Amino acid sequence: MTLYQSAPGQVSEEREFDLKRGVDTLMWKPVAARMLPASVWLDAPRKVALNGFEMRAERLDPAALLRAYVGKTVEVRTRDDAGHARLGGARVLSAEGPLLEIDGRVENVPVGRIVFPAVPPSLGLGPALALQLRTRRGGRMTLELNYLSDGLAWRADYLARLSERGSELTVEGRAALINESGMAYENARVALVAGQPHRTAFGASFASARGVVAAEPAGVPAQAWQDYQRYVLPRPLNLPDGAMRWVEFLPRTTLPVRREYVVDDMADYANDAGAARALPVAVRLRLPGITRPLPTGVLRVYGGAHGQTAFLGEDRLAAMPRGTPFSISLGRAFDVTADSRQTEFRRLGGTPPAYESAWRVVLRNTKPRPVTVSLRTRLPGDWQIPQESAPHEKISAGQIEWQVSVPAGGEAVLSYRVRTRY
Repeated sequence: MTLYQSAPGQVSEEREFDLKRGVDTLMWKPVAARMLPASVWLDAPRKVALNGFEMRAERLDPAALLRAYVGKTVEVRTRDDAGHARLGGARVLSAEGPLLEIDGRVENVPVGRIVFPAVPPSLGLGPALALQLRTRRGGRMTLELNYLSDGLAWRADYLARLSERGSELTVEGRAALINESGMAYENARVALVAGQPHRTAFGASFASARGVVAAEPAGVPAQAWQDYQRYVLPRPLNLPDGAMRWVEFLPRTTLPVRREYVVDDMADYANDAGAARALPVAVRLRLPGITRPLPTGVLRVYGGAHGQTAFLGEDRLAAMPRGTPFSISLGRAFDVTADSRQTEFRRLGGTPPAYESAWRVVLRNTKPRPVTVSLRTRLPGDWQIPQESAPHEKISAGQIEWQVSVPAGGEAVLSYRVRTRY
């Protein structure tokens, strides 16, 4: 099995068959109920050709049994005048109703009273493929069936613990294997692919699984494969239908971490802002790159002393090649706040129009230690900063940043003036 994060999964299965010379129909069963029939690819010896195939999906249920027994004899549970149970013969006339002929009379009999002598061979084995093969020379041969199926996927779940001093983060990664394909897989060799194969129509299912299988430890090395990354699980495993199973693919790794306080998008520079407003201060952790690629997934962070573990926050990681530095957002700071006020606003005229505004940002820190806050803002069109109380750094063509130190239990003020034309 090959599971993808954003596409149907691939199932590849080898079987041996005794094939007869000429044209014959081979029943390959079971197959995934949510398979995509158009994706079927049969690998076979050159003397075997696939003329066509048919998807047969008859399941074992009362309605299917009745349809299979139309025109045939079944037994019906009845009670005599004394209330004793007995079985009597009946012929099924129609599966609708159902209608049965009993002693020359036609009766509508509840399905629960009907006793079927056996399960027909065509039922009870789930969906199947009927392969029409043309074989030039018969004999025992190995065939490999490949197809895609919705309901097969995997996702990366990352867990981390922040050290008591907040200087280190221990990260581990688990792969959640999801099977909602309508088929159980036993002793399957599984590969996980990180990347996004292009599809003309996206239809993979990420519905919640009905069952959970416990995690098993197994660090999995990443392998460059085509234009993706592949993780081959070291041991075959069972994946029941409707189950979700976790396996470890990133062993615990401890990384140095730097805590950051960030304010984004501070102002609207083309309008009179009026009253002061509170700006959210995000808490982020900055980490160096890991020595292996990281597939996209959610990272959940715990912290606190042992015995007092608490959930600190979570963030979604984008897919990252090995060695890429990254940051995660934990949430909003409580002890570090920011308030922004527009102190002046002028429309300067011209075509396109120009605007000038002055701003005052007050940062407060009630922590027992000093912090540094990154104040970031986006500037539209052509812009200038003719006046500022601290130097800024240009991050991109339309974004700048100030680094402002705030003392423990104190406050700091950033004042600046902006001219924009757009």
